[in-house]
Amino acid sequence: MGILKDLPELEEWLSSVSRSWQRLSDDEYKRVVEDFQRSFLPAIERERYNSKGERAQQDLLERLSTDVILFSGLPIPTVGNMGGSFPTAYRARDLQDISPELFGKHELLLMCAELEWTCLFSNETGPGGWCAEQFYRR
Repeated sequence: MGILKDLPELEEWLSSVSRSWQRLSDDEYKRVVEDFQRSFLPAIERERYNSKGERAQQDLLERLSTDVILFSGLPIPTVGNMGGSFPTAYRARDLQDISPELFGKHELLLMCAELEWTCLFSNETGPGGWCAEQFYRR
């Protein structure tokens, strides 16, 4: 049995707002976590976000035309994200919308598959959650 668990609520939502989606394997998840930690964790720990709250949500909406990785299970205490209830990971193509409530409920991290940006969601810091986007270009 693998380390990742299915998140049916997210799967149903992804089916309605993306061209396609797939669950990641345990090995793919491990690579995603390594990429995320290497690419974004130093800036997150220094609280060097580009935007937060509603502005971060708008920034995220403007960048959804790429492949997006949605995952949980990686605690980031500096932003109030405790990693969610369990690890899960998906890749979505052409995501058309976001759900801050759903993302916050499960403390999801969203990351551009090309590692250009990430957006963190948490349910630890007030109604509707808190999010901060970290945006990078290579």
